[in-house]
Amino acid sequence: MAIPSEKILDLLKNFLTRQDQLLEYIAKAEKSREARDQEILETLLKIASALGVPIEVALFREVIPKPTGSIRDYGNVTTTTEYQTVAKIKPKADKKFKLTKIIVSCPEDVMYQLYWQGQALAPEIYVMAKIPIFDWYPYGYRTKDDKDLVGDGSAEIELKVKYPSGGTAATCNGEISGDEE
Repeated sequence: MAIPSEKILDLLKNFLTRQDQLLEYIAKAEKSREARDQEILETLLKIASALGVPIEVALFREVIPKPTGSIRDYGNVTTTTEYQTVAKIKPKADKKFKLTKIIVSCPEDVMYQLYWQGQALAPEIYVMAKIPIFDWYPYGYRTKDDKDLVGDGSAEIELKVKYPSGGTAATCNGEISGDEE
């Protein structure tokens, strides 16, 4: 694949004057599956070099689109000393669930924990009263024993809450979101 003409390079230089704009372009191209071809990636590297945009070759590794969180569930429960489900998602059979984020808020101190198929997926997390927590998860988040969250028709990912020892009951709100592949 040839490097574009000087006129096109000048147009690109006016448009792509900053490294983050070029990286954003590459990420969009990758997300639309246009940049999976190694030849295209090499051409983009040549263009960046010709434009004088300082980009390391390492930045041209495959860009993986982050799940958007199009599947979600939310709810609220009055906390007790035992974990209760505030939100849950049941992935379709043979679909891999990609956890994106959770939100937990409560007017009193609360603890939350994620469960997959009834087993703890993450450690207990303590949230102070009136301070909501937004927790984002990396692409490819897996179980402790390195397994994907693959639905079987009955498996669920659950967000559970309780109040800590010595705490007070209150209405706790929670949301869980992710995507299926």
